[in-house]
Amino acid sequence: MREMTLGDIDEVFTVREAIEGLAVHLATQRVDAATVSRLEQLLKQAATAVKRQEFATFYELDMEFHRTILRASGNSLVARIAEMIHGQMHLLTAKAVYTPGRFKGAHVEHEAVMRCLRVGDAEAA
Repeated sequence: MREMTLGDIDEVFTVREAIEGLAVHLATQRVDAATVSRLEQLLKQAATAVKRQEFATFYELDMEFHRTILRASGNSLVARIAEMIHGQMHLLTAKAVYTPGRFKGAHVEHEAVMRCLRVGDAEAA
């Protein structure tokens, strides 16, 4: 297996952003109260991990947050594509979480996603 170039990494992140943006957009249109509650619970746990600088814990919560939104999208193809991309990104993302300030930035992004999900704002998502 060849090593990924910066161009490869950029392509993976670009596709991930598009697919996950679509998943959030779809989820805002159909998310239920139980899923919103689960996502809020994950965010609360992630906030604690950020404060304690528990990188591995944050990473696992981050992945579960993304998987929960993918399921909430109701689109199995979007979920399968995202899972394929996540497989390719696993090492990249794990390393990125250890970058100072990265996991706090990811948490802030997740809070913005939750605001959209809570009010069903697909356009802002």
